[in-house]
Amino acid sequence: MAKMRDDVALVCDKCKRRNYMTSRDLKKEGKLHIKKFCKWCNEHIVHSEKKKK
Repeated sequence: MAKMRDDVALVCDKCKRRNYMTSRDLKKEGKLHIKKFCKWCNEHIVHSEKKKK
């Protein structure tokens, strides 16, 4: 059976730290952008998708 989800890391757009891990549907186009809390910046900032190493 084919894998339908891909693991990705969410990176803070301000400090560029990898704060969260999540999975996304492979059928969706474009990158994932979610507003999450960054504990290093101490505020809610947009986090963008980056491939997991």
